[in-house]
Amino acid sequence: MWVARARNQLASLLETVPETRRQFLELLIEDIQYYGTLSERTLRKIAKPDINTTDGMNELLNILDSLKGELGTDYLESYRKKKTEDQIIITIEQQSTPVKEEEDDNG
Repeated sequence: MWVARARNQLASLLETVPETRRQFLELLIEDIQYYGTLSERTLRKIAKPDINTTDGMNELLNILDSLKGELGTDYLESYRKKKTEDQIIITIEQQSTPVKEEEDDNG
């Protein structure tokens, strides 16, 4: 619930904020969509303010400024580097066949 609402809040802001804030908003949206590194508490903070009011908009902008200070503008870069493509691993198990005991010719 919080994930979708937080993402929608950020997407709504993209159209109204100046370019200087837009890059960090896009980073947060990318994180929510593809990486999921933000805590539920952070997502709840982003989702909670009513951005249809001036007070709510200011509250959310303050939260985002605070997050930008805590996380940094390139916090997602390390996760992008670690992301690997899905891998398919195929293993082959060598099964031994039972060895038949040969009859002794001597007896």
